[in-house]
Amino acid sequence: MRTSTLYSLMLILIAVLCIVLSRIIDLSPPRTGERTNTAATNALTAPDDTPRIAIVIDDCGAQRTYEERYLALSPDIVFAVLPEGAYASRFAGTLAQRGYEYIVHMPMEPHDENEVRGMHYLTVSNDAKAVKISLEKAFTAVRGARGMNNHTGSRFTEEKTSLVAVADFCRERGVYFLDSRTSIKSAAYDVMRDMHIPAAKRDIFLDDTRTVRAIRERFNALIARAKRQGSAIAIGHYTSEMTLAVLAEELPRLTEHGVRLVRLSELVQ
Repeated sequence: MRTSTLYSLMLILIAVLCIVLSRIIDLSPPRTGERTNTAATNALTAPDDTPRIAIVIDDCGAQRTYEERYLALSPDIVFAVLPEGAYASRFAGTLAQRGYEYIVHMPMEPHDENEVRGMHYLTVSNDAKAVKISLEKAFTAVRGARGMNNHTGSRFTEEKTSLVAVADFCRERGVYFLDSRTSIKSAAYDVMRDMHIPAAKRDIFLDDTRTVRAIRERFNALIARAKRQGSAIAIGHYTSEMTLAVLAEELPRLTEHGVRLVRLSELVQ
């Protein structure tokens, strides 16, 4: 009788051990060549196809009025710093220290010279050497800049010969170019792409009309453009407190809008 009982207990123990071992084997990682759960693997490796937006704030470095409020918006906001701004170098240092992306907001010749009165700017009469010297000074003032965009420049960005010198500098410096598209005839983006310079172009100006209502409408247009294209780039201006107010309200709601904010460098091609 005792032998029978012991035998039964042994059978039960063996059965329990088999169950435990089978579970351990199921949890172990698959060997090379074994089939895995394809759906689970794809969920982990699939790219995020959420539409992306990038926001650039122009005209930074000339004053400090809204500095901390803009910096508090998002670490992915990109700042375009005027190289001759009174606080350009100091602001660039702050941005670098805090890990923000920033670019040189390079003054270029407009059709209306009143737009750049008192500034040193690139002109269509500059030769390649003069362009390089001016850009070197600008990037020294805004040390650590990842790229540049044009401040005004409606005339300069229409001249392909002038833009070639800018593209050569970008290649040597290893920086990208954002065409602010201050002229519908701008050739800047096309020249950069033709010369294999990482480049992008502005889709939306947020604050041509500086009212909260108008800026919010432009922000909504940015989202709509991103959903159509997969991505979109907006430019706002540092001196507009209304732009700051709209961004402070709308950026926390990007998930609701179905888009995500990225740095400009993620959208250059």
